[in-house]
Amino acid sequence: MKRRCEEGRNRGDDPATLSANCKDVLNYITKPIGNVSTMDASHFIYENVPDNDSFNDLFTKSDRLSELRSALHISKTDAFAKTNSTVAGAIVDRENNAASVYTELLSRGLTILINVGNYDMKDGVRGTLEWIKQIDFDGREMFDLQPRKVYRYYDQFTGHNNVGGWYRHHENFTAIVVPQSGHMVPAYKPYVTMKLVEDLISKGHLSCETESNGSCGSVAADMCNYMNNCSGNGSCNSYGKCECSSGFYGADCSTTVTDLT
Repeated sequence: MKRRCEEGRNRGDDPATLSANCKDVLNYITKPIGNVSTMDASHFIYENVPDNDSFNDLFTKSDRLSELRSALHISKTDAFAKTNSTVAGAIVDRENNAASVYTELLSRGLTILINVGNYDMKDGVRGTLEWIKQIDFDGREMFDLQPRKVYRYYDQFTGHNNVGGWYRHHENFTAIVVPQSGHMVPAYKPYVTMKLVEDLISKGHLSCETESNGSCGSVAADMCNYMNNCSGNGSCNSYGKCECSSGFYGADCSTTVTDLT
């Protein structure tokens, strides 16, 4: 796409074609994430600050505090603290150890959702997705072949159709990237987090309430379209990437292999 845009003037493309080819570059970036602007997704506004007060009040001032403590099996009467230095200090190399723990939990049939904030400056989206590759489970290969889907929900105040994230899912494992969120997704996006948990509890998978059948849309077809449907020199796979025929390569299979022998 970038090459088509840059070479358009030299080819003498008309202004409309030139504009469309260059716009496709940004469209390809925004379409797979539900048309959330990459600029908006990486900047906080005053409405997106962590809701620490509600979290603290839940464990300190709630009129159902005793019921909450009982449900969480809290027997100590010490003051509430969000972190535990003793536990943290006893865990060495937590990230690596956690991968094997997730592997074991998935083998037991537990449903697991991993969410990562798009503005996570601690682990980052790329870092988290690479770490997820360490988690092994039945159907691991099928998970990697799943198309990216866009999770949508209705805003609780405005009723607007919002994007809650983009995700992959297979069987009892789901990984979702949440826009306009930092490292602690439940703190930055409490309502979205609640909707995600409700879906997993009631349905076992994410469900888009904006769709009549609850099915969240895949962006694989859009990704293939922006790759010019592999330029007729390959086929688009299940998750929106071109698999080029012999003699061709590149993201859109438009580049030919030159035989230098």
